[in-house]
Amino acid sequence: MEETIQCLPGEMVQIIKSDPDVVDFPPALVILEDNALVSIFELLPGKTIIGRSDSCAIMILCAQASRNHCLLTVSEDLDRVVVEDLSSKNGTWLNLVRIQRPEALQQGDTLHVGTVAMRFLPKNDPDHVLYQQLSKFHKLDPSTACIGRTLFNDLVEKQIRIAARNGTGFAILYLQMEHIDCVVTGRDINVRETIMKTAIYMIRNSGLRDGDAVFRYSPNAFAILIPKIDTALAERICQRYADIIRSHEFNYGDRVSSGVISTAFANYSYEHANAEREAHKDVFLSYSREDIDSVSALLNTLDDICVSLWVDRLDMKGGDIFAGRIAQAINHCKVVIVALTPNAVKSQYVYKELALAVDTDKPIIPIRFGKFPLSDNFRLLLAGIHEIHMVQDDPGVYDHLIRRLKELGVATLDAEAIAKERDQLIEQLHGAIENCTTVGFGKG
Repeated sequence: MEETIQCLPGEMVQIIKSDPDVVDFPPALVILEDNALVSIFELLPGKTIIGRSDSCAIMILCAQASRNHCLLTVSEDLDRVVVEDLSSKNGTWLNLVRIQRPEALQQGDTLHVGTVAMRFLPKNDPDHVLYQQLSKFHKLDPSTACIGRTLFNDLVEKQIRIAARNGTGFAILYLQMEHIDCVVTGRDINVRETIMKTAIYMIRNSGLRDGDAVFRYSPNAFAILIPKIDTALAERICQRYADIIRSHEFNYGDRVSSGVISTAFANYSYEHANAEREAHKDVFLSYSREDIDSVSALLNTLDDICVSLWVDRLDMKGGDIFAGRIAQAINHCKVVIVALTPNAVKSQYVYKELALAVDTDKPIIPIRFGKFPLSDNFRLLLAGIHEIHMVQDDPGVYDHLIRRLKELGVATLDAEAIAKERDQLIEQLHGAIENCTTVGFGKG
């Protein structure tokens, strides 16, 4: 069944209504907080990783979650979903029991990753429709379908982390429409909301890029987060959006509505950001790929403090020459961390990376996982270098590592510092809003 409705002036949209006898919902995870819905993730056939890393299909903003915490495997027919822990530090919990092996999820199961609770919905579960609607209204402004203010701080913090790790910046643009002439048009519409819908429709169709995020910042204002732009470009983009809106006639019935639009922007430029840092990472991690589970806690710690880290499985791109890229990464890094394990001391690749670090006079931080003898080759390369001994669940180990990285000039940001940077950026934005100029739009 199809129905045609008018959502915006001049825009006709076809809505396809599902046959009530045909239900076609994939399995999903519903994320809850204090028994209230936060978001819903539909699961597709194949593998889905849950964790704190930006690269995870389901990213969990929780300090107790590991970078790659657990794996979901969904069958092709969507009938079976299996969860498997990826050697996470705090474990993956199913119905309050820590899983020790892959487990198939059943209707009503609750999965815990860190402090985040997720309810499992199997394929065609009758609760799908309810949760989809709740999710939409929690995350999106129902009038304009923009991201709501509730997620603004989270996404700003995420961009600060990306900027810190990659040496990039971003901008927040602000457009406020006020003193709107809410005329009586003889039609049953909310003029202010319709004007806001029209404005965001024009913005979305005027060159937003992948990665740009649009927020309904207040009843009369939008915020647009745009990664990797400088002050001059932010100013031009902000002016372009204002010009687009100012030139539009908001005509409803027999009257053209008018108002005032104000624009402002704030730029975030990470203290250590520069083109070289974006291309090259501060820390090179040398490890045996057989030990990826063992070093996951180390990766999580470095990720938590936003260290600019080069790891082969994340930074190698298709077509790269393996040896050349590794040599380049070591040549340009500030510090080499080597994860010493029985597998690592047998690895010719770890040995060559360590030898190159010694040859290029790079500071080396050896982290030893367990008690085992070093080969003569490794003993020679590491002679006189203090080792950090990894002791499970001992935060002092990581404190020592973080202090040493700072001493060697590696930039870091912890959660408290990220929140402070976010607050300063929003304060900068509000200061720009107070001093911004306004121009009229529409015709009274």
